[in-house]
Amino acid sequence: MNLLYLTTVEPNRRTGGEIASELFINSLTECGCNVTVLGYQRKRSVHTNGIKHISVGIRPIETSSSKLHSLLWMMLSLISNTPYSVQKYKSSNYVTMLHSMLKDNIIDAIIIEHSQMAWLLRYVPENYPVVFIAHNVENELYSDLAKESTSFIDRLLYGRESRLMKSIEYMVASRARQIWTISKDDYHYFAACKTAARGVHYEIPPHESEDLPNGSSIVKSFDIGIIGTWSWAANDKGLRWFFDRVYPYLPENLSIRVAGKGADWITGRYENVDYCGFVDSSKEFMMSARVVAIPSISGGGIQIKTLEAISIGVSTVATPTALRGITTYPDSIIIAENPEQFAELLVLYSRTQRTDLQKISDSWTKKRKDKFNSDIRSSMRELAR
Repeated sequence: MNLLYLTTVEPNRRTGGEIASELFINSLTECGCNVTVLGYQRKRSVHTNGIKHISVGIRPIETSSSKLHSLLWMMLSLISNTPYSVQKYKSSNYVTMLHSMLKDNIIDAIIIEHSQMAWLLRYVPENYPVVFIAHNVENELYSDLAKESTSFIDRLLYGRESRLMKSIEYMVASRARQIWTISKDDYHYFAACKTAARGVHYEIPPHESEDLPNGSSIVKSFDIGIIGTWSWAANDKGLRWFFDRVYPYLPENLSIRVAGKGADWITGRYENVDYCGFVDSSKEFMMSARVVAIPSISGGGIQIKTLEAISIGVSTVATPTALRGITTYPDSIIIAENPEQFAELLVLYSRTQRTDLQKISDSWTKKRKDKFNSDIRSSMRELAR
């Protein structure tokens, strides 16, 4: 099948969402589909996986780095009664590129990834089968942010975003022939919408980790490692919870490193904590830690960093929320039910090193990937009927 894959940003492994996108795209390709990806491009992004990527143009993706763009998007979203998270991806250039692809190429089906790209459906003729990939139920995420916010303005804006996104998600679910989700909760949400679309829940596997520089071995150089995209509100909330609720129970002689963009507020605040910012290799960072902490307390979809920690075979202490979308996991993952237990387990596993975790993780990863690819093939066969 010839598939046109419409997404927000061309996946380049910068965020968990991009990694999930790449997993879907690569699996579709392995199943014999000819996939063309259409999306915005970050500055200096490079693709090396052989997939056909067509850039709609370079665009700042995160609001924190968009400066004046964010003000323009907010103004336009208010004028057009559109969610801000949708408005930031709208452009006439995207529409032009879409029309060109449909006119000049044989396209058998359209994949819309993320609710934020549902606005493109008005430009897709009815005769094209549509698959909708939902990484999250966006309206529920914004609803939670509204309830938890202490700012009146934030509650107002998040509440507005939630209401508008709910209508958009129902619209795209009604238009799609298939809805793909990566968590059971999201699958059940869209099933309750009672549309004609067939829902499919995918248990996505870990992505293939990058090779280490020069094939070098990794020495455990610090006790606790925490990595994520902290510019995303749900992730930032988990990190602040860790330092507010878990950190006070930890001994001061434990060394902690935090990696990922958007957590500059940590710098210089704690004597035994180093903030590394963006790191080139998340694999090298996690393998350098004696234990990895994943302090997620909100969010939807699946926690990509949990999958990556499993695939690397490193001891990992995680909250129950960090295991969302992952029903089975190897014993390298240890769940902490409360802040005090989280701290106790981090101390324990920072002092307990196991040598059997990689073999266990490799077996788990292979089974999960085989099932994922099998499920993709089944969905494509059904779509082609």
